[in-house]
Amino acid sequence: MLCHLCLVFRHANGRAVPLTHPLGGAVWYHSRVETEPLVVLGIVDALLVAMFFLFRVLPWARPGPWRLIWLVAAMTSILFIASELVALTTQGTALSLEHQIPLFGAIFAVTVGFILTYLGGQKVTERALTLSETDSLTQLANARAFDLHLNDLVRRQQRFALLYLDVDGLKRVNDSHGHAAGDLALKDVAEILRGSVRKPDLVARLGGDEFALLLPGADPAIAQGIAEHVLAGLANGTAPERRVGASIGIVPDAQRFTTTEGVRKADTAMYASKTAGGSRITVAST
Repeated sequence: MLCHLCLVFRHANGRAVPLTHPLGGAVWYHSRVETEPLVVLGIVDALLVAMFFLFRVLPWARPGPWRLIWLVAAMTSILFIASELVALTTQGTALSLEHQIPLFGAIFAVTVGFILTYLGGQKVTERALTLSETDSLTQLANARAFDLHLNDLVRRQQRFALLYLDVDGLKRVNDSHGHAAGDLALKDVAEILRGSVRKPDLVARLGGDEFALLLPGADPAIAQGIAEHVLAGLANGTAPERRVGASIGIVPDAQRFTTTEGVRKADTAMYASKTAGGSRITVAST
């Protein structure tokens, strides 16, 4: 194919020139003005697709501006096809039928392969990102996801409430029934938290027996109501042998503070609840 394209550059010099096809017969090419743009577009498209496979698919690939490369490749293919359609409907095709079929087939194949590979890579990336922000035991958000969302809320100065929760009685469950029962207790806590929050809220397990909630747009009354719902669920909704409580600290309107200050206030309020006997709520002082 590339040899045939090179023939076009060498022989199409402003007038129709008959060339001998390798399989016999004459092939007529139109003027240089008509032919060169089509060939150049085809070559650019092939090079971009080759670059994609070289740097994206191969194991030693490095991150790069793949969205831009995909966009340029797609636009190049569209321009190529549009130019060919114009040539077909006006002055006749710039390349012979023997070249048209394999050339269009090759461009279609590499473009489809390019797009499918890119989309497949995007799905893998999104899946890896989801796993990196998910707690493996409870399937809640993990500490990394919590930090990202907290920083975003503070940066945008969006009103939100911050809740810290420490599970009471988990050591007793572990000592009495084993760590498997303790893991089940943590899963119970996670389910109760999921059932207590609203759709836009984030529930995260920070590690061990500590959890955190981010409640965008929540006023103090909403935050208090969610915390009370959690305590009621823990008191009544789990198996007796692994029933636990929770010490909760609330920071209303946490957007007023830096992330460090907000977390410190929530942690202090949470430990105030635990020191007072647990299974209660403390609102952080302003």
